[in-house]
Amino acid sequence: MRKLRTIAGRLVRELERKLGNEAFVSHQALIENCGKVIEQKKTDKNKIYSLYEPDVACISKCKAHKKFEFGSKVSFAMVPGVNIIVGVKNFNGNPNDTTTLEPTLEQVKGISGIEFKNAIVDRGYKGKAKVNKTIIVSPKSPNQKQSYQSQTMRKKCRKRAAVEPVISHVKHDCRMIKNYLKGSVGDDINAFLAAAGFNLRELLNKIKEEILWLIFNVYKWPNQLAIIQIYKT
Repeated sequence: MRKLRTIAGRLVRELERKLGNEAFVSHQALIENCGKVIEQKKTDKNKIYSLYEPDVACISKCKAHKKFEFGSKVSFAMVPGVNIIVGVKNFNGNPNDTTTLEPTLEQVKGISGIEFKNAIVDRGYKGKAKVNKTIIVSPKSPNQKQSYQSQTMRKKCRKRAAVEPVISHVKHDCRMIKNYLKGSVGDDINAFLAAAGFNLRELLNKIKEEILWLIFNVYKWPNQLAIIQIYKT
């Protein structure tokens, strides 16, 4: 590593000396990022992991098969029961889940015009019981609730389990798992398009079900009428 740093430092200094003014100005951001990569250490914060995407962050997954993932955080807001995505918010860096809650709810209100009464979250969203007029509902230990409260809380928190399959479908079926668009703006566009594709696919499935139901009943009614006529004769 020390030898690689020495060679990289020599190349960066040589580029700074030999590049012309116009070429240096056009590549100044890339040369500055190269200098940061050479100087950064293992314990530093806000490190650069990619020269072409400096905003990429290292996100801990807390899973045995994949401990870390490089990218950006995306927060999803979904209506339980109908599984429609009503809010998508991209966050650069690696912010805590609690800090992403209020911007996501504000975006949901801006898009739909509705301020929801309750927001069901997991245990990662700690520290906030209410955001504006929205009550934050998260699962708690059984000792803190009565039996009736435990049943109602369990019913509410069960609906949150549908979020994980929706996120998996958006990532793998709607191509959000790998982003080919550049910069933080590209991250926002990719997340919005993936969520829109998921909603459109759900709408098309609903239309297909309604059309098939109509066709089935159209073909079924003449047979029923024929049977009634035969029975009457």
